[in-house]
Order: sequence, then C-alpha cells, then structure tokens
Amino acid sequence: MSSGNAARSRLSLLLVVVMILPSILTIATIGSESSELEEVLSSKETIEVPIYSPNDPMAIFDDPSYGWYWDKENVGTASLFHRTASYVPIQDWSQRTGEGAITGWHALGHDYPIPTDWKSQLEGMGMECGTFYAPQGLHCNVPKLSPVTLMEAGVIGAFRLANIDKIAPDAIPILQGFDNDFAEKEGEDYVMLVALSGPGHFEDILGAGVEWRNFQLGRYVDVIVNEKEIEMLSEQSFVEWIEPKYPSTFDNEGAAEITGADWVSDTGNMGSGGALTGDGVIVGVMDSGLDNAVECSGLSSCTTLNSAIHSDFYGRIAGVVNYESCDSTCEYAWWEDEVEITTIDDTDTPSDYNGHGTHVAGSVLGDGSNSPDGKDNS
Repeated sequence: MSSGNAARSRLSLLLVVVMILPSILTIATIGSESSELEEVLSSKETIEVPIYSPNDPMAIFDDPSYGWYWDKENVGTASLFHRTASYVPIQDWSQRTGEGAITGWHALGHDYPIPTDWKSQLEGMGMECGTFYAPQGLHCNVPKLSPVTLMEAGVIGAFRLANIDKIAPDAIPILQGFDNDFAEKEGEDYVMLVALSGPGHFEDILGAGVEWRNFQLGRYVDVIVNEKEIEMLSEQSFVEWIEPKYPSTFDNEGAAEITGADWVSDTGNMGSGGALTGDGVIVGVMDSGLDNAVECSGLSSCTTLNSAIHSDFYGRIAGVVNYESCDSTCEYAWWEDEVEITTIDDTDTPSDYNGHGTHVAGSVLGDGSNSPDGKDNS
C-alpha cells in the first residue's frame, strides 16, 4: 500500500502533466509527445499547481481505455476541453483493456471525414450518440457490443472520458477548497450546471442523491452540491460536463466592439464627416420583446410609461407595439394543408426580461449606462 508521501508525489506528477498537455500538443508530434511525457512521469520532482483530478493518478495513467494521446499505439484524435485524447484501436481493445466487449458511454472514432449517415448507422445498432468530438468521433452509449461488431460499423477506436475531462476550469478551485465568489450558491453549496451524457439519465441524477432545481432539454440539470458531490458526479459515466452557474446580468458592452460602434464614434476614424452617434435615427426592432417594456407611442409617452426600464434604454424609446399572434395563448402545429392551434402559456406582452429581443435592442440603441466603462453602442 502506498504511503501518503508517495500518493502526494503521484498526484503532483499528474497535475504537472495535465497542465502541460495542451502546450505539448501544439509544439510536438505524437512521437515526441510520448518521450517528453514519459520523462515527466519518471521525474521525481514535484510542483504544486492549481489543477484537480478526482482519481488516483497512477490508476488513470495505467488504464489505456482513457485514450491518453501520447500513446503512440493509438489512432486518431478527439478534442476535449483539457486535452486531446486519442482512440484505442478497436482491433486492440480487448488486448489493451482486458474487456471482451464495449458497453456504456464511450467516444467512438471513425476515419476522417465521418460519413453523414454514420450516426444513423450506429443508432440503428441500438446506440445513442450525442456530442461530436472534433474531428472524427461521437460520444455514444454502447449496448455491450464486441469490438468486431463495432469495427464492421466503421469504428476505428474508442476511449472513455476521464473524470478530469468533465470538470470546467472554474470548478477546479472549488474542488481545491477555494471559494468562487462570483458563482451562484445556496448556503455553503454551489449551483452547478450538469450536462448529462444523453437523454434518459435524469433518474440517475435522482439516484445520485443530489438536490436539483431545474431540468431542461432532456440533458441539462441544475444541482446544488458541495465539492465532494462535484467529485462524485464527475465519476459517473452518465455525466459529461459540470460547470458553475453565475447570476444573470445585463452586460452588453462587448457589442460595441463587435458591431464597430466604438470605431465609428471616434471622429479621427470618420474624417471630416464627424462621428456617427445615431442621433435622429429611428431603428425598428421586431423580436421577442424588450426588458419590462409596456406599449407606448412617442418619445415623451414612452419615457414616462417605461420609467422603470433598463437604464440603457431609458429616454431612447419612440414606440413599443405588441403583435399578438392570436386572441388567447397559443401554439402553432403545422400540418400539410392547415394549422392546428393549441393553448400554451404566453404572456401576450411586449416585455422579455432577459431574452433575445433585449439583447438585440441593447446592441442597437444601448447607451452604456449600465456598462462598466459607459460604452455607447448606438
């Protein structure tokens, strides 16, 4: 059994390797990566770095099924957040891993480029495939198939996600015991967004015993967890990604640079014509709504009636019109020759507190009142 010092030494080696993987990938070939990383692993020096891995470090490196990309015997690549993984050749899977079949969530690779019907082909074999790993793979839930069967379906290799692959960078300090003062919290626990590997895993989240708040689109769930529970979730094959949630704020100063508003507002760039300020120009925006706006007509009336609107819009609105799609709340279901209307929840107002319409309007006419540096986007 390893001593505490030996365990810490192994962990430090892992931390160094995970930190340097992206740099090594960009400056070296697969062969040179292998020799450099072997040198790191054999080194007795340790450096404390702010990174985290929930697994025993030597167990990770000793298990080839995770697709560590410096393995010169592997084929193809998969771009993950923290590293570039590679595929264990499917014909060598049993020999390399000791497993006679592949079952559960794995990244499956295909010769580049992937055929357009490959995902359908895999699904026809009973697999569920979700995330695409550039440039040549899919994350699939495999129903216990032999490597030979997968090879016949065009699979060139496979690997499993390591726990560290699933943890966002801003979640790592939390796992090291540091506070993230900007992330959402409930008491001492953090609100984390978990992306499930695929639909159908909500019951698995319930079975994990964590508190949850919101479940969307069959794959995304907000959970209330401490650092130990974050680590536990990273170990589950049905979890693909974990990241902190942050409070929503209206902050659109970046649009000034994207739209070129900063450039045209500089008289030096516009020559003798003077800066473009948007004065006297009325722009119509038809979208999902605007903040907490109410219907109005005319600048004076709109300023009075919308006195509580976001400060970037106050005094700049010339009219608000609400186009109702039907007399009551409604949903359109299109058929061949007709439209069927069924009721859903719809506020039938021109407001949309944090929707797309508010974002677009901020880019068009926001005056920067609520931006840190007061940038005017109009």
